[in-house]
Amino acid sequence: MAVRRDLPSTSLTRGGATWRHWSHANDSWGTKPNRSELDEEGKFSHTPYDYPKLVEVCSQLTRQIVIKQGGRIEKDDDGQEVFVIPVQKPKPTALEQCWEPGPIADSRFTEEEMSQIEISQAVAADSEKMTEAVKAFAPEWVIFNCGDEMEPGLHDELGGKENVLVTHPLAEDSPCILYRQVDIPEGQTTLRLVVGHHEEGDWNLVVGQKGSRIFETVVGSEKAEDGWMNVEVDLSEQAGTTIGLMLSNEANGWLYEAAYWAKIELVTE
Repeated sequence: MAVRRDLPSTSLTRGGATWRHWSHANDSWGTKPNRSELDEEGKFSHTPYDYPKLVEVCSQLTRQIVIKQGGRIEKDDDGQEVFVIPVQKPKPTALEQCWEPGPIADSRFTEEEMSQIEISQAVAADSEKMTEAVKAFAPEWVIFNCGDEMEPGLHDELGGKENVLVTHPLAEDSPCILYRQVDIPEGQTTLRLVVGHHEEGDWNLVVGQKGSRIFETVVGSEKAEDGWMNVEVDLSEQAGTTIGLMLSNEANGWLYEAAYWAKIELVTE
């Protein structure tokens, strides 16, 4: 819910608690809107709502939120509604990562519903296997969206190198991602990788953060003649910040798209 800054506002103290009052008339929020060219019967795209229905639902939700948070709805001397909202100290919830979310708030299944849920043990085993493989290879990184093709996991030896992590995209449009939250110190910070590919395929390596691409290249025979290539990515522009660093194993034609990782290292000089 948004409260316009030009709304009339007052405050008072009752019983040691401070309350602030914001008032509105109907749905005008202090000023009467210009609806002369508004099609009130037209539906918003992909919804069952027209304008009057949207206002009605928003009004109901606002009242529910105010009351649920310990406020109340009164009327002033002119008969207009006043939302009385208590000032509360914010209570942040626990951090939840997108790749490891908790259950939906207040969600519950009955015993009968639980008995109808079938969990694929193979998928769970693969997921657990990859989590353990990443912990052994690069303990500060986590993995998600890893497909089960081309024997993903930690290999003792592959392509002439020891201790190689193999990943594969979950789908052609869903890359496998290695993620780590990193504090980038002042100075020269470089991400150093040694990556390889299957002899009959290639894949797209993307280094990014917060939805932006910092670096990308195709890992294939043209650039990695012996199957391996060294990659260095300068992260100095992010110095003094904390970033969510992502290494993406993207498909590039959907043929032998496995990524081979022999080294993932962050170096500050």
